[in-house]
Amino acid sequence: MVKAKTDKISIIGAGTVGSHTAYKIATLQLSKKLVLVDIDKNLCLSRAADISDACAVHDIKANIIATNNYSEICDSSVVVVTAGFPRKPGMTREELIAKNAGIVKDICQNIKKYCKHAIVIIVTNPLDIMTFLAFRTLEMPREHVIGMSGVLDTARLWNQIWQKTHCLESFTDIFVGGNHGELMFLLTKLNKNHKKAQIITDDIIAATKNRGKEIVDFGFGSAFFGPSEACAYMVENILGNTKKIITASVYLSGEYDLHDLCLGVPVQLSSKGINKIIEVNLSETEQKGLHSAAQYLREQIKFLSSLF
Repeated sequence: MVKAKTDKISIIGAGTVGSHTAYKIATLQLSKKLVLVDIDKNLCLSRAADISDACAVHDIKANIIATNNYSEICDSSVVVVTAGFPRKPGMTREELIAKNAGIVKDICQNIKKYCKHAIVIIVTNPLDIMTFLAFRTLEMPREHVIGMSGVLDTARLWNQIWQKTHCLESFTDIFVGGNHGELMFLLTKLNKNHKKAQIITDDIIAATKNRGKEIVDFGFGSAFFGPSEACAYMVENILGNTKKIITASVYLSGEYDLHDLCLGVPVQLSSKGINKIIEVNLSETEQKGLHSAAQYLREQIKFLSSLF
């Protein structure tokens, strides 16, 4: 039998991303108890029952609590926040901020009340600004508040390389940083083989940036397999204390000459969440990309401040 890495993990939001994340975490047997929270208790009960049945196929005895009561998250080691409205075709990011800011703030107030020592992973979009709001609301050490961005964006980059070039070589030492959106950019300084980066054309980068919008524009909702897989990957590496290097949206207080905002930068995961923020020497293009993303986030922060 696989030994659980922690006693309790909680997931806030039982929609497609939340429920798929719960399923992945349950099959990986990362915790003795999994709590699924949603304002719609029947949705939680339905998803929990289905996940339990799926786990039983593999002889995994899933212990899932389905609830609309935040007190059940008490003493969770990790809390994953996926609740909120998905982006719809034609919706601006400001409209999405207005819809989701109140939801995320209320969730974080409950996390602060019931498990203030948890590591919190934010998945709700717009991700960087929601991570910033969570950090401000939770008042936790910044190492404990992490936005799930770079794992998904980097995976999308790798997939676009494979799809467009049919190259079978591994590109797992190339990362994507910056804003989780149109202002993401390639981080070549983390690439051990700079010749690999030359295969990444402008159309591959553009396709990576537009991947989320492309999925939404098909008209069947936003992505959920990719985000949930990326989120479970982060949880597994945090609980496993692997020291894995990824990019994630984190609060910056001087790194890369940026202050008081959350952006995707290289970090090392550990059992305390973020073990360290990794500063690399950026090229002129990368510096410009990072600071363009920062300026955009500052404008979003001003808009966020006007809501409360």
